[in-house]
Amino acid sequence: MKVVSLILAAGEAKRFGFPKQILPWNNSTILGTVINESLESGFSDIFVVLGAHFDKITKKLRKELSRVHVVKNDNWQNGMFSSVKKGLTVVKNLSADYILIQLGDMPFITSSILEKFIKVTVENPNVVIASENNKPAHPYMFHKKFINEIISANYPMGMKNFINREFPDSLKIETDKQAARQDIDTWDIYKKFFTR
Repeated sequence: MKVVSLILAAGEAKRFGFPKQILPWNNSTILGTVINESLESGFSDIFVVLGAHFDKITKKLRKELSRVHVVKNDNWQNGMFSSVKKGLTVVKNLSADYILIQLGDMPFITSSILEKFIKVTVENPNVVIASENNKPAHPYMFHKKFINEIISANYPMGMKNFINREFPDSLKIETDKQAARQDIDTWDIYKKFFTR
């Protein structure tokens, strides 16, 4: 079973005034940690979608990015859904069976969580979604049959429309609140969780 990870990290991080993707985190950076956890999980391929701060991020994370496929989203200003579409446009030609989407600013999602998604593909589910308190969370994974629909879709709320539609019938993986919902979205959140 070929399972691909698509990491979305194209945002501007306007509230930081700085590419938060390269802020220190543990022994790496925020995005570097996300990539490293994915690399330890057994994905067939890993794609990282970059956009804003492309040059700064690729320079800082040269080592981590050399081990994955980098996709450049020149339309990153159009929001996260544009990065999903850009990534899927590349992935659709690889004969992947499942695509897992995760965010590049959620370093609490560990390889052990990601491995659970890969393992359940033997059950041949349509959609697998992290669940916290019986609500959809991150990450999520879907069968290749949805790729063309998502690429051509004009969902008003981006992937939230797809996730909310599929969640009731999806295979759910229980995930704790910190992992499933804690992105590093502000300086206050970063300072709260960052430890040297």
